[in-house]
Amino acid sequence: MARNRKSKLFGGAVFSLASLGFGLTLNADAQGQQQVLVIEGGTLIDGNGGAPVPSSAIVIQGNRISAVGRAGQVQVPAGARVIDATGKFVTPGMIDAMAGGYWMYGEGYLHFGVTSVVVNIPRADEGLAMRDAINHGIIQGPRMFQTVIGVGGRNLKSADDARARAKAILAGGADVLGTNDGEAPPEVFAANKDPEKWKDYIGLPPDAYCDMDPAKEQDMIAFLVAHNSAPVPNFMAADRGFASSWHRVQQEDRELFSDPNLRAYYPEYAIQDLYDNVKSPEEFLTPDQISLRSCGFKNHAKFIGDLIAAGGHALVSMDDTQSAPGLGVLQDMAVFQEDAHVPPMKIIQAATKWAADHFHLKDLGTIEVGKLADIDVVAADPTEDIINMRKIDTVIKDGQVIDHAFHPWYNGSIFANDKVSYDTNIVSNPRFVDALKLLTARGPTCGRGRGQDPFRIILCRPLPASRPSRRRPLSRARAIRRSL
Repeated sequence: MARNRKSKLFGGAVFSLASLGFGLTLNADAQGQQQVLVIEGGTLIDGNGGAPVPSSAIVIQGNRISAVGRAGQVQVPAGARVIDATGKFVTPGMIDAMAGGYWMYGEGYLHFGVTSVVVNIPRADEGLAMRDAINHGIIQGPRMFQTVIGVGGRNLKSADDARARAKAILAGGADVLGTNDGEAPPEVFAANKDPEKWKDYIGLPPDAYCDMDPAKEQDMIAFLVAHNSAPVPNFMAADRGFASSWHRVQQEDRELFSDPNLRAYYPEYAIQDLYDNVKSPEEFLTPDQISLRSCGFKNHAKFIGDLIAAGGHALVSMDDTQSAPGLGVLQDMAVFQEDAHVPPMKIIQAATKWAADHFHLKDLGTIEVGKLADIDVVAADPTEDIINMRKIDTVIKDGQVIDHAFHPWYNGSIFANDKVSYDTNIVSNPRFVDALKLLTARGPTCGRGRGQDPFRIILCRPLPASRPSRRRPLSRARAIRRSL
């Protein structure tokens, strides 16, 4: 299948999507049973930005939408399961455009109606295994579009470097490509008054926006619109502490983790890490830093609002571990409304259609005939206030009504390397493996110089004396393992 690529700006990172054939693996049960589900009576907000349709009907056969229209004008198949959505509002399932996708987040995404995530943190085999396990119904979670990291890391210095790195990453099974732009030339920051001043800026925090030149801002907006490029402002991480809703964010996060079913499996280190990330700026910044960053945040939010008002797009994200899974997407949407002054309908699109379009997820993002049935039903009108997207009533993913509560037995940790850290290494101790490779390749250098790697010292120490035995002698590698 052809791989389509689209450049994206992600705050301090640049992303591309390769729409691979397995990226939208369909649930075999959903295809085989072809059950019929109907959502009837709700006000439809289909993601395309048009006027909401009251008293709608949506027919889902298997995992795809087969009919959409007004109730009474859409034929409901006999024997269909009908969800009465009268007085409620129906939207596409939300898409997190910049996720971490760690194992403990699976239920959190679905709990808050996030049915797809684009994972920007390279998690190697662990991430690919989790993606496939979700797609095959082994564990509960959103659709995951994963990246991996190739040899050489993520910093790029040339177009040829980018092409070579892209091929290596795609060969590793990735759905998306990710790079850092920290080594980009000053021209990247042409919207600033002094690009040279910010040449080493990598996108976190938003200080550089304080120096934004209003005239150059309009040029940059025109450039982004003309090239159909969508920034992901990443307010919950890049601008943490400065949104007008920040005290509410802190309260919401603590209320979320008061749920004993979530707390039963969610690692304590991850909870404390989140609490550390949502501290008030006064707890970790000087007054001068607060002044600069506050100025930067205001201009950052203004830029996103101005971009969308000019016909451009920006995408919603939470960038966990900086915010709570699922909830962080909704908190980011609130910043779009309250600080960037984006109309609620546009915010809904930023979290649905725009994300699907920019990542070439052609089967997602809107409620239309032929699309995959990822749908949220909420109890209040989100076009009046985007905060109403939190009032989740029903979550449908892949044509199935999801139990979106938290469960103490959630088993997402089957793909975790450990439960005490965010460790994503394929092996638990890569330094030991590197030292072992060095030993087997050309023999160790066993000097006793200061600062020597402790794992090389282990490999260099004498093998334990062995008693006479008729068994085959231990290889050096086996003896090393036994001696540890």
